[in-house]
Formats: sequence, C-alpha cells, structure tokens
Amino acid sequence: MIEYCQGCKKKHADSNWNGTYEKEIKSVIYVCSKYFRPTATEHVPESMRQDREQNVKSMLQPWREGEPSAEFIEAYPKQAEKMFSTKERIKAKEVWKDTPNIKNWKKTK
Repeated sequence: MIEYCQGCKKKHADSNWNGTYEKEIKSVIYVCSKYFRPTATEHVPESMRQDREQNVKSMLQPWREGEPSAEFIEAYPKQAEKMFSTKERIKAKEVWKDTPNIKNWKKTK
C-alpha cells in the first residue's frame, strides 16, 4: 500500500502502516513501520508451555556470544569435558540466567 508518511514526509510503500484519524483535518494520518514497531503477541497453548518447561535443558547451548555456558557444563558434564578445557570449565559463567525457567538449571547441591 502506498501512502504519504508523516514521519518520512514522502509518499512510499510499506507493509505495516499505523494510521490515526485526526479530527481537526478530518483525515487519517499514516506513519510507516520505520517510526513505530508493530508488535505481535505470541499465543502459546498451555500444553506447549508445559513442554518447554520440561525440555528446557535440551535447549541449552554450549556458548553464548563466545562465553562458555556454566549451565551447559552442569547439565552435560561428560560432553562438556570433551568440548571445554579445564580452564574454560572453571571460568565458565551462567550466560543463560536471563532466560525464562532458569530455576531448572540451578545447582541442587
């Protein structure tokens, strides 16, 4: 759809226009997606949420942004022994702690 964008001050095409009706000028004013971010809500069934909670350990990755993952090392000690040196395993940090359901990854001892 091609409209005049109030943000860009020119007429162009966009897939996500945000339109607001202005009473004073009795017209709709459009702004392209460059000036607003459309948000999509995720509707997840309860069964899928439970499945994610049960399988959260299987979603762990060994590294995050180049840092060794302490959560991965704790969850898979034999595999981590082959992947990381002793020095790397000692210096590993909890890099996934900002991820939901981290309580399942914490040490129990």
